[in-house]
Amino acid sequence: QLTNRFGADTDALDFALIGQLNLALDMVCTLLGAAVLMVSQEPSLALAFAALLWVYARVRDIFAPAATALKRLDAQTKSPVYSLLGQALDGLSTIRPMRLQSSLLAAAARAIDTNTACFLAWAHLNRWLGLRLDLMGAGVIGLTAGLGVVSSERLGAGGAGLLLTLAIAV
Repeated sequence: QLTNRFGADTDALDFALIGQLNLALDMVCTLLGAAVLMVSQEPSLALAFAALLWVYARVRDIFAPAATALKRLDAQTKSPVYSLLGQALDGLSTIRPMRLQSSLLAAAARAIDTNTACFLAWAHLNRWLGLRLDLMGAGVIGLTAGLGVVSSERLGAGGAGLLLTLAIAV
């Protein structure tokens, strides 16, 4: 039974890892392709991308340790919830006659509240990251639009449209 459990976990991990790796590779190729095409059309965007990479590195430096700590807290606070559930199932024949349902229910509610608070903090951190990434993307689009207008004589309408389309893909 234990071997089956590890086999199922390994199977799930293998499939999830391949899917996530595929998505990451697709995103990196799209980003690099768009950046190369954009810089080839408007070389001054290279400076903007350098600044964007610096900002991204700073955001990552803040996000990564916080996300790791919050995921660890979430896992640690999930353990008492499962423990209380197991205790309740094992001691059901004792809990009911001694009328300890309310105390066990209160302990379970506290454990679930603690775990939920940790999970919500992790979810809020993810939204914090999403907002920063969205703002960075909007900055790229705004800068590209501005450069498209300034360089409209050299780029033409088609080149400016291509730049904006690629900026939206970023």
